[in-house]
Amino acid sequence: LTALQLAPNLPEAHTALVRVLIRYDYNFIDARTHVQLALGFDPNNVSALESASELAEASGDINQSIKYLMTAIAHDPLNTWHYFSLTRLQLWAGNISEARSALRKMKELNPKQDGFHWLTGEILLAAGDPAAALEEVSKERVDLYALNLRAFAFIAMGKQQEADATIAEYATK
Repeated sequence: LTALQLAPNLPEAHTALVRVLIRYDYNFIDARTHVQLALGFDPNNVSALESASELAEASGDINQSIKYLMTAIAHDPLNTWHYFSLTRLQLWAGNISEARSALRKMKELNPKQDGFHWLTGEILLAAGDPAAALEEVSKERVDLYALNLRAFAFIAMGKQQEADATIAEYATK
């Protein structure tokens, strides 16, 4: 709130608050107000576009979230986290081909990006190959990503005991 007091016309002051409102307070109404203000001050501000995308995602409007994120990418095409998010969003929208394209771009920009193997596994799982997803996610460095996908892959393979054990392990992290 201090940032808003010091710079009420700065989009980033509003987007910092938006992240708190969405991620911790689940206050989408106030978040929407601050997203609109941030975009009103600068409709091409990457931070404002990211916040608009996050709010649309949290509100369940995946297609709008993708649109905001694509606009952010147009203004900041080297940000690998944009492609990370775009891969997830495209998967959730059922666009496996577009998810693969976003993942390739992410890897091109940063071959060691955390989450790469998890996202690759998510794509393989969505494409109906849980065994390949399980193999791919075993390469993931971020344990929580790996555990999450392993549980889903085991379920898809009909291995409920392994899935339950993985979920129990996930719960301890």
